[in-house]
Amino acid sequence: MTAYIHPTALVNPGFVPAPFTIIDEGAAIFADVKIGSFVRVHAGARVHEGCVVGDHVTVGAGVELHDGVVVSDFAFVGKEPSQTHDGAGDVEPPIGASVGECSIVGSHVVIEAGSVVGKRCRVGDASGIAEQCVLGDDVTVGRGVTLERGVSVGDGAALGAGSFVSAGAAIGAGDVVPPNAVITSQGTP
Repeated sequence: MTAYIHPTALVNPGFVPAPFTIIDEGAAIFADVKIGSFVRVHAGARVHEGCVVGDHVTVGAGVELHDGVVVSDFAFVGKEPSQTHDGAGDVEPPIGASVGECSIVGSHVVIEAGSVVGKRCRVGDASGIAEQCVLGDDVTVGRGVTLERGVSVGDGAALGAGSFVSAGAAIGAGDVVPPNAVITSQGTP
């Protein structure tokens, strides 16, 4: 199979799709973008200038990958959450996610819809960022970190490998979370 680009997708004329790449309706691919094989860019997603997307990546509906973002192999950016919260069955799932310019998303990372990753962030391999999380600029997320729903992380913070941050917790600007730490919503390890 060759690549498929939906007729309504806005694709830079210089874009060369890799085999088995699918670009859905209304998606936008800007200049100097490189996308690997077996990638799906869902409807309404925007992959800005200079982005590099590895193999076997899913870019969810409405996702914004800003200039110079790198997404490594087997990542899923903008995944719809698997369940509704607070028992409300009629809650609309969030759409899209945003990854700020010059950020790097490691392999096997899942960033759920409704989350925002700031500029120049580094998200380590095998990490998970649940819906409605907000990471400031220059944040470092170590390998295998889990952020539950609604976590906020201030500019320049660093989360050590294997750490776990529970729903609604806030990590302050410049804070350093040690490896394998468990942070509760009250901010206590």
